[in-house]
Amino acid sequence: MTNEKYPFASPAWVDFARSWVLEQAEGQDLTGINVRFSEVFTDVPPDIEPDADGRTGWYLVVDSGTVDVGRGILDNPGLCITVDYETVLPLARAVFGDNPEAAEAAQTAVEAAIADGKMTREGDDNLMADLPWLATLHDALAERTA
Repeated sequence: MTNEKYPFASPAWVDFARSWVLEQAEGQDLTGINVRFSEVFTDVPPDIEPDADGRTGWYLVVDSGTVDVGRGILDNPGLCITVDYETVLPLARAVFGDNPEAAEAAQTAVEAAIADGKMTREGDDNLMADLPWLATLHDALAERTA
C-alpha cells in the first residue's frame, strides 16, 4: 500500500478502510462474534457524494467469521455514531498513538460535540470489545485522511 491520502469518508477512504480491516482480520478467530457498527456523517460536502439527505457513512459488520466493510448507512447497527462532517473532520485526521494530549483533546471535542447536538452515540458502547485487533484502526485511517 502507498501512503496516499484520501478525502474523509470518500469512496477511496472507505476502500482503504476495507483493505486495512480485512488485512487485520486475517487469522483472527471470529467465530461467534457478531458486530454491526456504523458511522454516519451529516452535512457532507458534495464532492464526498452524499445521499439525498446530505449524509454518508461507513460500516463494519462481523458475522460469525465473516467481515464486511462498506460505504453507506447500515440498518439496525448495534452501535451507531452520527456526527456533523465538519465537526468530525479534525478528529478524523488526528493520530493518537503516541500522543495522549491529542487523545485527551479529542475526548473533550467529542464531549462538546455531543453537548452541542452535533454528535450522537446510539447502541452498545462495548460492541467492539471482542475485536481488540481493531484498536489501531483510527490511527491507520487518520494517517490516510486528507
